Amino acid sequence: STLAEKQAVLRRAGRRLPRLLTRRLFPFWYGTRWTIRGATTQPRVGSIACGTFVATLLHHAGFRVERDDLGAQNSPQLMKTLTDQRYMTLTWGWPVARFLRMVRRKGRGLYVVGLDMHVGFLLVTGSRRHAHRRTVWFVHSSPWDPVHVIKRRAEKDGVFTASRYRLIARLTADPRLMEAWIFGQP
Repeated sequence: STLAEKQAVLRRAGRRLPRLLTRRLFPFWYGTRWTIRGATTQPRVGSIACGTFVATLLHHAGFRVERDDLGAQNSPQLMKTLTDQRYMTLTWGWPVARFLRMVRRKGRGLYVVGLDMHVGFLLVTGSRRHAHRRTVWFVHSSPWDPVHVIKRRAEKDGVFTASRYRLIARLTADPRLMEAWIFGQP
């Protein structure tokens, strides 16, 4: 009922969402084949495209999203559909190490990342106090070898490192999005 209580609930939700995806949802999807038009709703059955993977996982996590419409959007539009522009950061031509330092400084949590021609999740884990001790994971339906859903350290993933364009949106920082998730609102 107070602002402090509301902020505490939103912080807990911001910690819970990455754990939900990491522990309860992502593992079932690892190994699901990628295809450009893949649209399965079941892990390891059929195939799934990158945008549809992001939309499906958010839907399975409890977000009220139009999975097919969201999954068909390019990454900037997908992110604008989910969150306000103030929670997004765009870089162009940055070396991977510089980009990852910036993401680590932004903090632990769940991000959506749009690349040149791809989209996936960034999950930042590790130390609460020391940004340099945080690990940035890239979870996506990969069109490159091994051509399936995979979780890799971002700096070791070919799709991620080859991209010059990187747009990230920190989903867990947006109170409006977190409230919509908590209350089951579209």
